[in-house]
Amino acid sequence: MLLFVTNRTIGTEIPADLFPAAGIFCYFAPYRKAMETYREKEIGAVVLDGTKSLVAAEHLCRDLHKEAPEMPVALLIFPNGCPNTDADTLIRITSSEEIPAAVLRFCEEHGFSGSGLSSPYLSFAEAESTVRLLGYPLKLSPAEYRLLHCLFYLAPRTVSPEDLSALTFPAQPISAAALSALVSKINRRAKPLGADPLIKNVYAQGYRLSNAIFNV
Repeated sequence: MLLFVTNRTIGTEIPADLFPAAGIFCYFAPYRKAMETYREKEIGAVVLDGTKSLVAAEHLCRDLHKEAPEMPVALLIFPNGCPNTDADTLIRITSSEEIPAAVLRFCEEHGFSGSGLSSPYLSFAEAESTVRLLGYPLKLSPAEYRLLHCLFYLAPRTVSPEDLSALTFPAQPISAAALSALVSKINRRAKPLGADPLIKNVYAQGYRLSNAIFNV
């Protein structure tokens, strides 16, 4: 999983909802909680926002390299930034609106993008926000599409409601009840196409896709 570290406000200063829309499912954390989040989650790459907190980004980059020398770390900076650190990738941007596209390129280079994922059972087309289930179009709302795409990206693991909400709706995570309602709607839409259920509720653990997507 990807960790995006920033002291900017998620949703207003950072257009976080554009991340899952582009197939990027990641955890967001401020610098004060970055190492805690890194150690708690299965993090495989980190993007540090140095556009507002360059010194903090430099220090955290060094700490991450000490703890996980092989893990890719990218540093976001403005064009005139001169970081005093050895990040694996420097990403120069001129505005926060450029961040999702820049991070997507980094994710694609290091294998942390859900863009273009498909199986014989289930396929996604981000450009049209469409899903095909067993070759048939599955009509979903944008929120349903995003949730199903996240579970497909993380399959076959079971994802807790808290993590699924944070990864799918980073700007404003939704409640467990709202998440359950979305899952129910997806399963109702998928049932006539032969998937019953498409998303399984694993008691006291969370949600995962049906094993059928791996057995076609």
